[in-house]
Amino acid sequence: MTIPEELRSALRDFRAVRARKPPGSAGAADPVDWHEAMAAALDTLAAHLVHESDRIRARDSATGHREEAARLRRPQA
Repeated sequence: MTIPEELRSALRDFRAVRARKPPGSAGAADPVDWHEAMAAALDTLAAHLVHESDRIRARDSATGHREEAARLRRPQA
């Protein structure tokens, strides 16, 4: 089975973003930016995945990354 170029590109982008995960001690903006980039990469990947269950998991993960970015943006009490 040949992997379509769009899926191959989305996988490559996803891996590149995942590899840039900031260390726990990074500044406040770095983790937020990374979670937002992960959400975008997962959404793109979901658009090209073959199986519906994989698309659902990718979209759910994207939602989780957006929620984490929003949580990190909130001022700490």
